[in-house]
Amino acid sequence: MAEIIIPEILASSVSFGLLRADVETELLTGASVFTEFTKAGWTYQAQLVVQTEAQGRAWAVAFAQLSRFSNHFKAGPPAYAGAVYTATILQVDGAGQLGTSLNIKNGALSTTVIRAGEYFEVNGELKLAVTDCVTNGSGLGAVTFEPALRQSPANSSNINLATPKAKFRLTSPQASWRVEPGKFYIINFDSVELL
Repeated sequence: MAEIIIPEILASSVSFGLLRADVETELLTGASVFTEFTKAGWTYQAQLVVQTEAQGRAWAVAFAQLSRFSNHFKAGPPAYAGAVYTATILQVDGAGQLGTSLNIKNGALSTTVIRAGEYFEVNGELKLAVTDCVTNGSGLGAVTFEPALRQSPANSSNINLATPKAKFRLTSPQASWRVEPGKFYIINFDSVELL
C-alpha cells in the first residue's frame, strides 16, 4: 500500500460522513430486527472548484495512481481547523482499550480538553467526540467518540487534536475527470476510509 499525496482539496461542495455495516432484517410480522456491527468508516465525496490545466494535471496524476485499491490518500474532515485545546499533548492512559471511550492523560487540570463535535486522531484512526471531555484535578479524563476503536492504542500514545486525518481510497477502481474548453478541469471524487 502506498500513500499518494494529493493536491489541496479546494471544493465547491463536500459530503463527509460515517458509514456503518449495520443491517436491518424485516420479520414476517413486519417488525424490524437490527444487527449492529462495530465496523464503521468515514466517507468523503467532493466536487472540486474548476481547476486550471496545471491543477487538473496534478489531480489526474493522483487519481491515476489512486485507481489502484492498494493506494490511498490522507485527508482530514473538511473545513476543520483543529480542536480549541492546545495547552498540552494529550496521551492515551492505559493499554488494551477498545470501544467508544478512551482514558486520556496529560491534560491541563480541570479543563475541557476535547469538545463534543471535535475530531481527533489516535492510533491512525479518525474519531469524532460525542461528549465534552473534561479532565479531573490530576489531568486525567475519558473521551467518548464514534466510531469505535479498531485496534487498541499503546499506553502513552499521542492524541492528534490539531491535524486529525484518515486514510481514504476511491470507492471504485476507476478515476476520471472532465476537460472543458479553455483546458479547465471538472473533478469529483468519491472515497471511503481504508479500514
